[in-house]
Amino acid sequence: MPSVLIRKLLRDMSRNRVQFIALSITVMVGVAFYSSLVTAMNNLVRSCDYAYEQLRFAAFSIVFGPAPRTVLDDLMKIDNVKSLEGRLVTNIGIYINEDRQIPGLAIGINSMHKLTVNDVKGESGRYFNPEEGEHVCSSGTLPMRTVIRRETT
Repeated sequence: MPSVLIRKLLRDMSRNRVQFIALSITVMVGVAFYSSLVTAMNNLVRSCDYAYEQLRFAAFSIVFGPAPRTVLDDLMKIDNVKSLEGRLVTNIGIYINEDRQIPGLAIGINSMHKLTVNDVKGESGRYFNPEEGEHVCSSGTLPMRTVIRRETT
């Protein structure tokens, strides 16, 4: 036979059945919400770590006008600068159809060597080969292709 305390608990639960069910559901939703936040945080930390370690994500960027290659050499002499890349960046318009154009950003990369900062993650295919004349990067999310041409200078 159950103890007096257990009988009182069961009696109170049966009398306040709706409140007990509402409280149980609230606790379950709270636990599910908390566990989803912890999972999302872990995924964000792993994604950030991947970007910094594997793709060598830049800590910060400096934007200025066209400059000669010697500027990069001078910047590399600054203390605590581990690596840097010079890139040509320009705003472009991406035509969705005849009536609609969305703003885009074209970023030039050097295909003559593996990037030291902000590398490209390839979903399929292979990395750029300096011996080939043109390279194509396509995005699965945009109906757009970028042709990268090797400079001959």
